Amino acid sequence: MSLTGQKRKIDNENRGFNPAWTDQYVFILPQRLKPLCLICNESLSVLKEYNIRRHHVEKHRAFGTAFPEGTEERVTKVQIKTFTAQERATAASLRVSWNSAKKKRPFTDAETVRDCMIAILDEVIHDDKIKASVTSAVKSVPLSDTSNMRRVEILATDVFEALLSDLKKVETVNRIVCVSALPSTPQRSHYSGLDMTRVCMLVTDGAPSMTGKVSGLTAVAPRMTALHCIVHQAVLCAKLNGHFKNVMDDVMATVNFIRATSSLQHRLFRQLLSDMSPEHHDLLLHNDIRWLSKGNPLERFCALKEEIQVFLHDSKQKKAEAHLNRIMDTDFMADVCFLSDLFKHLNQLNLRLQGREKTIIDLVEQTRAFQAKLELFAADLSSGRMLHFPTLRKCITDTAPVTAAM
Repeated sequence: MSLTGQKRKIDNENRGFNPAWTDQYVFILPQRLKPLCLICNESLSVLKEYNIRRHHVEKHRAFGTAFPEGTEERVTKVQIKTFTAQERATAASLRVSWNSAKKKRPFTDAETVRDCMIAILDEVIHDDKIKASVTSAVKSVPLSDTSNMRRVEILATDVFEALLSDLKKVETVNRIVCVSALPSTPQRSHYSGLDMTRVCMLVTDGAPSMTGKVSGLTAVAPRMTALHCIVHQAVLCAKLNGHFKNVMDDVMATVNFIRATSSLQHRLFRQLLSDMSPEHHDLLLHNDIRWLSKGNPLERFCALKEEIQVFLHDSKQKKAEAHLNRIMDTDFMADVCFLSDLFKHLNQLNLRLQGREKTIIDLVEQTRAFQAKLELFAADLSSGRMLHFPTLRKCITDTAPVTAAM
């Protein structure tokens, strides 16, 4: 008892582990946890020399007889056991980091893995001695977020060096060397001794000037073909000009007239849709910054053509008549339906180019496949079958009787 009458807590005594205890009693202190016996892998709850010495004397007399204290054999045996325990803990930590990195999990998830393992051991193992030994071994594995981050960096460096070593030995191979920021000056040392004259392609997501199109990296790798971001190039295909740009602007002008003229008008239109269209509840806006978002507003506009006509016909706004006349124009609606189908195909291509674990080979294959489809689309339109343009086919089919009657 202390002078104040309060019980003394062991945790408040700031006890430290004496490194000499490893040779004397074959104990270590892994990651500032409880002292661990290297002979039986049992942990002690109290960090005191008395408890450590008593455990060693009572349970491991045979070890002291076989390897007397102070002999070279004992020192060698203790070193082997110490190295083996630390090596296994490090190997286990690397395996956890490897699986976490493959699953793209945060560094902090490694500690969650350890907590789950301890919870499983607590439920599955019923022998207290075995449970204490295995649990202590699991707790000795360094799985903090900082340790996990270091392990991932070690694994990444090892994989990168192995890849460079393989690339230097072969003549031709399709491999992605690395994904990294380009240096301010393209020096050969940055590429770890790789022969840049054998590099055939560089893919970037920045401007062509970043690849040294005139000077710099192109001079270092003369056979290299610089390829800009494939997704960005596909997006540029969606930019309109000329006649079809005017068609797109007219569609959005009608949408903005209904949605943005007044909140009352917008509410009336939505009320009309609730009565006439159980599937759609509003028109969609379009933003030029998101180029491939043209497809969804156009598709919704075509789907709600009849509802829009009814609303504009009943509207008392002066501009409603001009929008109504435009929608009633069969040529205009045919152009709108054509754009709707075309942008639907472009949207599908854009989705295939996105997502995780996509390599440059996958992106090139998707792009070339779409280029082949363009020829198929042209033949489909020329034949008049329009199998790949269902919205346009429906529009022409619905207006054909009216045209014939006229």
